[in-house]
Amino acid sequence: MTQNNANYIYFDHITCSVCLEVLQDPVQCVKNEHHFCKKCITMHLERSKTCPVCQDTLTSETLRPSSRIVANLLQQVQSPKCRYTSRGCTADVTHKSLFSHQEECGFAPVQCSHKGCNATVSRQDVDSHVQKCEFRSLTCDDCHEVMRQREYRKHTCILRKEVDENRANLAELKKILREIQDEQLRQGVEIKRYVSTDLGQTPETQQRKGDNLKQPSSDKKQSRTSQEQRSNLSKVASASSNQSRTASSSSNPIQSQTAVKRKIVVAGDTEYEVFDWSTQKWSLYENTLFFNHSDAFSFVYDNNIMICSGKGTNRIDFLNVPNDSSIVYPSLLPSDCGKGVLVDDTILTFGQAVSATSLKPPFKTTVHVPYKDGRKLLSYAVIRMNENAVVVLGGNKKFPSGRYKFDYREESKQNVSVYNPATKAVTKLAPLPYGMTDMAVVAHDDYIIILGGRKNENICNDVLMYNMANQTCSKLPSMVEERSNCAAVIMGDTIVAIGGEQKASERSIFPTCLRTAEYLVLGEKKWRTLPEMHFAKSRVAACLLP
Repeated sequence: MTQNNANYIYFDHITCSVCLEVLQDPVQCVKNEHHFCKKCITMHLERSKTCPVCQDTLTSETLRPSSRIVANLLQQVQSPKCRYTSRGCTADVTHKSLFSHQEECGFAPVQCSHKGCNATVSRQDVDSHVQKCEFRSLTCDDCHEVMRQREYRKHTCILRKEVDENRANLAELKKILREIQDEQLRQGVEIKRYVSTDLGQTPETQQRKGDNLKQPSSDKKQSRTSQEQRSNLSKVASASSNQSRTASSSSNPIQSQTAVKRKIVVAGDTEYEVFDWSTQKWSLYENTLFFNHSDAFSFVYDNNIMICSGKGTNRIDFLNVPNDSSIVYPSLLPSDCGKGVLVDDTILTFGQAVSATSLKPPFKTTVHVPYKDGRKLLSYAVIRMNENAVVVLGGNKKFPSGRYKFDYREESKQNVSVYNPATKAVTKLAPLPYGMTDMAVVAHDDYIIILGGRKNENICNDVLMYNMANQTCSKLPSMVEERSNCAAVIMGDTIVAIGGEQKASERSIFPTCLRTAEYLVLGEKKWRTLPEMHFAKSRVAACLLP
């Protein structure tokens, strides 16, 4: 019997013979057990006293309830479940599409195609498993020997390459250490020379002492002399520190200890790249993410990276970078939710309202502060400063002027506000010096550092530092390139700006996406460039790998 015939017989038992739809409040005739909706047969019996199928005598009084078998069939039709529910499928399907769904279900078990591998994985994970399977055949680029992946790691050619690479790294490390030792020796000699010269009473020092003799108190003279010596030594130490930083920067871009060996994850669309600070190299991972996360935001949660929302999706990818794998997290963000931050086990977003989406069952979204004027907040930046302060900066407000759509935009004037998750209160702060949109932000102590964006609609390379304590704004050194919609992270005292958009070229009306990245060590006067990414990226999310 074919599947179509089986479906026909199955539905024949639960279909009303009058309306031909699935039975509602089913009853049957006495003799031949023909089934009807109670409402349908009652209307029929008002015109005729016979069964519409077998023509036997039938009245409302002689109708009987349907059998238990029919009742059970109806229950299955009303709430069908995929046979792979136990493997994680939560699809909501109708009975008619149940069979075809199960044939294509991503949670259906599939056997690995590599010889010798007995692994059974879900259909949606089979491609990822095949690429990582230890029984996958690989060919050595040097000797062209074919072997399994688990044997490839111990292959002689691979081990030789690792030894050579370790030797090269060790030689480079020794070179750097020698340079540091030489610089320290030179600074020590310089400090001793300067101190001995100062204590040897140069003409300038004698003049200062002659002036000090005019002071009535010998205590003041001694205090001033010692203060001058301490000041001179402090200047020398500061100069030596700057020289050390400059000399060492040729071998390692940043000497900040907090920046050593950190990795930066930059995610957008369905791919992501990882920058390894210790090797100064980018690694590209394509087609790992399930959703197109353009204009998304990200953060670390439970030792993995959450890549949230974006244009066209309100879903969350839960990314495990070491395994290059991602799963779909159950929480659903509000549509047009905009940028957000993590607060405990909750994501706060500010697009159409201040909303809180739980990362724990039952994964619900709650509106904390609705926008009474019906506005949408766009192109803003948001950052969490502490447990009681989430700061929203800049952006545009879009107000409804018609019944179905938003027709115009108005730039936000009061564009710095603080939301307290505990009290659900919004407080306005002193504004930025000018309207800003599409910028990146990072936090450093009580300061918010604002990078690039659009300054009065023009893409800029400005870097501002907003002091939360006194609500004032100061300027840091400008970036090398103008950037809007860039990503940014901070590692200790080192700020990194990645990708973004520049103004359109003469041949295009669209902004030019950037592959470049640059960094600034707080206290220094200029930004320095980093190696370029594999592909140009804008409107991406970035965070530090845990």
